[in-house]
Amino acid sequence: MNAFFDGYINSRTTLQEFVKQYDNALQHKTEKETQVDFTSLNTTLPCGSQSLIERQFQKHYTHAKFTEIQSEFRGKINCFVDGVVVQDNSSLYKVMEDFIHNEIREERAFMVTFQRDTMDVNCSCLLFEFRGIICRHCVCVLAQERVIQVPAKYILTRWCKSVRRKHTYIRATYNNKEKDPHIERYDELMKTFGNIAEIACDSVHMTQLLVDNLSSFVNKHDLQISSSPYVDNNSHIQEEHLYDINIVHDVDTTANTAQIQSPKSVKRKGQPKTRRLKSTTETIKRKKPSTKGTNQTSNAIGVSGVQSTGFMSLLTSLHNDMQNTQLSTTNIDNVF
Repeated sequence: MNAFFDGYINSRTTLQEFVKQYDNALQHKTEKETQVDFTSLNTTLPCGSQSLIERQFQKHYTHAKFTEIQSEFRGKINCFVDGVVVQDNSSLYKVMEDFIHNEIREERAFMVTFQRDTMDVNCSCLLFEFRGIICRHCVCVLAQERVIQVPAKYILTRWCKSVRRKHTYIRATYNNKEKDPHIERYDELMKTFGNIAEIACDSVHMTQLLVDNLSSFVNKHDLQISSSPYVDNNSHIQEEHLYDINIVHDVDTTANTAQIQSPKSVKRKGQPKTRRLKSTTETIKRKKPSTKGTNQTSNAIGVSGVQSTGFMSLLTSLHNDMQNTQLSTTNIDNVF
């Protein structure tokens, strides 16, 4: 995340500046990717050997990925076959690789399996499974078997230079309809497909009919697109029967699945004890009232209540006397 926004934002960037710099970063990355794709389509990296397999990757892969493939072909020089076990249509090769570690020559063994009928090759290093690149050990075995082309599954679509990235169809703030008209066409098609899908998904028959029509359209125009595994073209299943099968499948799945319960609630320890010096007020508040103190308090309240009652009567009498005195003074003034 930091590397993506490197050079665009820092710790003092405000929220308003971040929104603008975010668009600038995306635009810069998109322009850089477009330039790299243009370079891959219009230029060619030379091969380092006379291998037809290397030329096959050169034709399909981008420059960045083909450079990684070339490093595996160069590493093939340090590999040699130490043994082979043949069983029917499969062969198990033991490939040794030389490498230098701390200025000392060392060897490492790898087991490579080759299927002659399908041209499948698998290595114990699992480089293809992890990075999508055929390893040098497999290249060594393919050369030993005189293979001139690898199957199509070893050429991944994501690394091909002729593939348009799907995120380029998404509308962004820096995109322009005039510069990228395919975005507008893509939005119109998605709206149309969305409305059709909402109607067709209510029925299995309509879904089957829509998939068949789309498949015929793809075959008619020779479009290279993967078929949807949702519906089988040879299956004619009624809606009620499919609904029953789904119910049974859901029940069986629920029965075989272990019941997941909520975690048990654990009582928290609360605030940890501290050795902070407390004031006199806090200490008095935290003391528990005793029974003896309660009785004394109640007695004191009773006495104070009696005292307060007598005091209030005294105040009342004084107030009345003051009012009588004021009235008499007012009458005398009126007379004079």
